[in-house]
Amino acid sequence: MSRHLTPFGLRMPLELKERIDAAANYNRRSINAECVARLQESFERRADLSSLPVGDLLAEIMDRLGARVQIIIDKDIAEQEGLK
Repeated sequence: MSRHLTPFGLRMPLELKERIDAAANYNRRSINAECVARLQESFERRADLSSLPVGDLLAEIMDRLGARVQIIIDKDIAEQEGLK
């Protein structure tokens, strides 16, 4: 990645910010690093998906859904632990 970093203010809904925060904690990186990684991945994956056979595309969709479900589970666990 380029050493030239451009500051960028970003407004987002609180729920999305909380999801990014949970993912950043899960991945052990800062919120900024999580956002950058996810943006980079979205551009890379979009280019890669166009060349996948249908079966591989379905497997990729299932993997992505699994990752999202894991974030939700992690958030629920964190909330439950906070209530104890």
